[in-house]
Amino acid sequence: MKATDALTLEACLIALAKLETELPIELHQQVQALGQALEAHDPNAVSQLRELVTQHPDLHQHYDMARLTLQEQYRSQERAKGWQPGPHGASSTAALALEQVAVPILSADDFRSAAQRVLRGQGGHQPELQPFLRSLQRTVATLDPLSVLLMKELERRPATLENLSYGLNLGLDQVRKLCNRLRTSGYVSPLTSGFLTMVLPLVGIYPHKSAPLDDQTFLTLTAKGYFKLNPVIEFHRDQA
Repeated sequence: MKATDALTLEACLIALAKLETELPIELHQQVQALGQALEAHDPNAVSQLRELVTQHPDLHQHYDMARLTLQEQYRSQERAKGWQPGPHGASSTAALALEQVAVPILSADDFRSAAQRVLRGQGGHQPELQPFLRSLQRTVATLDPLSVLLMKELERRPATLENLSYGLNLGLDQVRKLCNRLRTSGYVSPLTSGFLTMVLPLVGIYPHKSAPLDDQTFLTLTAKGYFKLNPVIEFHRDQA
């Protein structure tokens, strides 16, 4: 894989993970198909992915910003020692490692959630990938504005998915996806959950996070969700 193709693929993945709104169904399916093409080592898969990404205004903006940021990061850590070990571009092991990250994200129904799963499972990847992995980690760790709005709604009062859809003027499917993300991350939970379920996410334990959410189930913030919205109220370890 050429160094420019590697950078393009990385920027596309970050842009997809950062997108707040849902892609049109046809465009989403085309991205998923290119995930399969990349897995099959189609040499045109990356360039075709870039064409799709730059067709969407928000994705295009995220892509351009991600590419510029990655270029600067690679420059600062001597890019020539990574993706450019020789005249043929990226080393085969580095290219394979990048593809192993990219394929499950591109093939997913929810790009952001897939990126979170991949990052949780990634271990000793090639050093060449570290700037990209750090950028992707920051992207998925940062709550997007829509998720923050949804959490603020729940901070005011518990609500169902239908309540949130109406109050935020968002499609029910999009609200369902946002709530599932936030539940997986331990920020929201059904109102009927017990005390431990509401508190344990603070220490990285997420009980029943995979249980399906009913559209009529009332949701509320967990302790982790509350402190995420109110970061001033926290312990200052350096003063402890």
